[in-house]
Amino acid sequence: MDTDTAQLSVNGVTVTPQESNYPPNTKRIVFKWKNDTNKQLLCEQSFGIQKKINGKWEDVYPDVAVGFSQEQIILDAHTQITHIYEISKYTNEIPIGQYRVISPVLVPVKKNTYDSQILSGEFPID
Repeated sequence: MDTDTAQLSVNGVTVTPQESNYPPNTKRIVFKWKNDTNKQLLCEQSFGIQKKINGKWEDVYPDVAVGFSQEQIILDAHTQITHIYEISKYTNEIPIGQYRVISPVLVPVKKNTYDSQILSGEFPID
């Protein structure tokens, strides 16, 4: 994924971490996804991790493949859900820094037509 995926974030959807910070031995990151749009979104279970390095987002753990799941998460219009990202799929010890998870999401444009975008949520490791 390129370093500018934050620009592709879905308008009207917020992704906020449940904790203000996480320790390096964190196994999972918990986020609240809030959909303030009038659209039902389809989200993938798969995700990537990026780290802010010199002011730019860069992919980390690119050599680890997290399989794309057939299972999708439905985020209904005007709802909020809790979603858990299993960081242990990538590493057992994530270095200190500012990170974000990025997840594919399908936004309906018209019947049976979707626009593929990205949800991202930041979290610190310290």
